[in-house]
Amino acid sequence: MSKSHKPRLERKKAKFTPFLEFRMVMGEVLEEYNQIENKINELIVNYYMPAKNAGQFRLIVLNSNVLGMGQKCKILMNMRGFDSKIVEKIRNLSSIRNGIAHFNAIPVINIEPNNENKISSISHKNVIRVMNSSGKVIPKELELQYDEFALLEHDISMYISNFNKGLKV
Repeated sequence: MSKSHKPRLERKKAKFTPFLEFRMVMGEVLEEYNQIENKINELIVNYYMPAKNAGQFRLIVLNSNVLGMGQKCKILMNMRGFDSKIVEKIRNLSSIRNGIAHFNAIPVINIEPNNENKISSISHKNVIRVMNSSGKVIPKELELQYDEFALLEHDISMYISNFNKGLKV
């Protein structure tokens, strides 16, 4: 990870409150996921070069309602030289995105009593449900998933940009 990217990742490590910040996180995750999908679309266009009606190809064929991220990953896997580890990162990114977009965060509150049976500390975390690669839905801590999303998004974005530059040479 580059030092220039560090402040953005630190910003993503904010503490969460149950409702408002979750909605802000959801909006940011969806926006960044869409940016990654747009980069993938551009890469597919540049790789296969549909010279006739490239704009329509982008607008219709690569539309997420027609060709989902899973199908786009299959296309990426068949591109000569494209790293399969990046495809796996895209799948993980999608899983986190879907967990945030489709499941509300569940606040989990931990209350620690002291020796006098009085509250000594209260902590909370938000939990989302994320489907793993084998199809099992498991609870994950939102804050940790958000941090992982940031790292995945950075790695994927950098790789796609560099791969795309290589196609234009």
